[in-house]
Amino acid sequence: MEGITIVAINHATSKSGGQKAVFAHITGTQDANKWIFSNESLNCNVKSGKEKDTILNGSFVEFRVALILSGVGAKDGKNPNFAYNVSVLDFTLHFDVPSLDNWYLQYATLHNITIVKGEYLDDLSISDFDKNATTVDAKPANIRGFYGYSYGCSATPAIFFESDKHVSIGLQFNNFQIEPYNIYINNDTTKGKAGVQFRSNVNDCVPTFTVGSLMSIISVLVLFVVFIFGFLMLNSVQTMDRFDDPKGKQIIINTKE
Repeated sequence: MEGITIVAINHATSKSGGQKAVFAHITGTQDANKWIFSNESLNCNVKSGKEKDTILNGSFVEFRVALILSGVGAKDGKNPNFAYNVSVLDFTLHFDVPSLDNWYLQYATLHNITIVKGEYLDDLSISDFDKNATTVDAKPANIRGFYGYSYGCSATPAIFFESDKHVSIGLQFNNFQIEPYNIYINNDTTKGKAGVQFRSNVNDCVPTFTVGSLMSIISVLVLFVVFIFGFLMLNSVQTMDRFDDPKGKQIIINTKE
């Protein structure tokens, strides 16, 4: 994961014509930000199975991500003033492993967040969220993979948490790739850098054929069919094989011909 985008929607100030979202981008190139790692950052409980379709009741993998930020600001369009600033972010991603054949992101838990007041949002902290609202169903984000495959996405769908102040906070992961288990460990330096690596098989969030590409392919096929039809029609046109000679006898064509 190379970055996180925090999406904020203030329902109290949204107009009836629609809701406006303001984004704060957190990237790994921001040196002032601090990523916190501890023994609690990873909780792996995947039970062993001989076959890849073995049912593993209760198996899961959890990743906890905690950051102390240098006041990452979100701007609203061309407005030079910050809409809000984010200084603390702490959350956990819980992946369910029902069998060795597949896994998926089941839910996400928000442990801590601190937002400093700006022109779009007031001060917001984890205390402004109901305890039942800090853990949300993440299956609609469709982050999942299969045996021998990792999951990769340039920008995942946002996972939203609802606060008591009528503000929705969403987390979107940028350049995100994950493989909870069955990862590749390279001990041969002649085949690349040694260490833990993702496998070459990736379940990308962007399918091979998107809606736009399918529409383009169908349009080309329709135009190709029209071209072939027109070519065959022109090719079927036949010219006369007999002509009148002004110095000779007039051609008489029988009705039978």
